[in-house]
Amino acid sequence: MFFIELGKKIKLFEKFIPAHTEYKEGSDRLLIRDGVSFEVDISDYVQWFLFIDAADISQATAMQFIKPNTVVLDVGANIGHFSFKLAKMVESADLKYVDIHTLEPNPLIFKRLQRNHALNLKISKRIFLHQLAIGRLDGTADFYSEKRNSGASHFTFNESANAQVKVMKLDNFCSSFIPDKAISFIKIDVEGYEPEIFEGGW
Repeated sequence: MFFIELGKKIKLFEKFIPAHTEYKEGSDRLLIRDGVSFEVDISDYVQWFLFIDAADISQATAMQFIKPNTVVLDVGANIGHFSFKLAKMVESADLKYVDIHTLEPNPLIFKRLQRNHALNLKISKRIFLHQLAIGRLDGTADFYSEKRNSGASHFTFNESANAQVKVMKLDNFCSSFIPDKAISFIKIDVEGYEPEIFEGGW
């Protein structure tokens, strides 16, 4: 933690922070970032990025658009770093009736997302978890889960698949889960699959 704090202040010290590849798989840590508790595996690049407390302005950007009694969608939620930090900010700003729906298809990452949900009982009432992908059509798809960089996991069409995931059109998701609320913000991080999401979300 010493070099992490120094690295945030002095760029020279960043090189002393071991990369995620230096840790064995299953190197779990409990940590608090911006008042939110997370369980992370620091051998995974995305989770290591949260561990080193890298600068992130995405939640502050989202807060400029969020209004009371609306919905935020987090498509490609991973372990929930965007959603949980955002929920904390929404809570602090006393924005009423804002729901955050996280969508994450990766089975292994979804389990960690559930654990992080359980670690944050005060804000988790605002957050709804969905183990599915958003795409152009409803159905199922073959999925490749990348062990060392969960953010690089993706749909696949060959023998590399190691999971099958549920897929839902964005329009159908909205009509099923949020029929009575407007969406104020959508965050999407799906490894180049964004056009498929837009096609299913007119």
